[in-house]
Amino acid sequence: MLSPPVLKLISFLAPSLALTTSTSILSYSIFLAPTVLTTADQSTSLALKQVVYYFRAGKPIFPTAAILNTILYAILAYDQPSKRLGYSVAAAGSGWVIGFSAVYLIPVTNDRILELEDMARKGGEEAVKGKREEVKSLLGDFTRENWLRGGVYWLGGMVGLWTLFQ
Repeated sequence: MLSPPVLKLISFLAPSLALTTSTSILSYSIFLAPTVLTTADQSTSLALKQVVYYFRAGKPIFPTAAILNTILYAILAYDQPSKRLGYSVAAAGSGWVIGFSAVYLIPVTNDRILELEDMARKGGEEAVKGKREEVKSLLGDFTRENWLRGGVYWLGGMVGLWTLFQ
């Protein structure tokens, strides 16, 4: 059993981290993706550069936060048997982000975007000029997959918050 102050701290941190991180993930799809998609019409290489910047900026933050969140919810589920189901669902929402990203999003969508951005970086706009429709399709796929990733994480955070107040 955790001491009451540690339990309070974890109980506050877990849903706070889940909701802020998931909202950050969702904000890409809401605010940035439409601009990047529009940019692809004028400059495919610039659109690729913008989305890859997002990948690189989020790489040290989002996986770490999701792993930490999963651990925090697992601790709460273990320590509070009466709330185990709710915290386990919340942990699954956080952990799902890691699995989905590793198994599908990165190898299927992100890696192809990175390949195209590498082509553009080395060869300029001309290197990806004929790839505009593929790039737009990949950016659309990434946006939808990001909605799914952020949405599941957010739902897990809401379940964790709801469980906290039960």
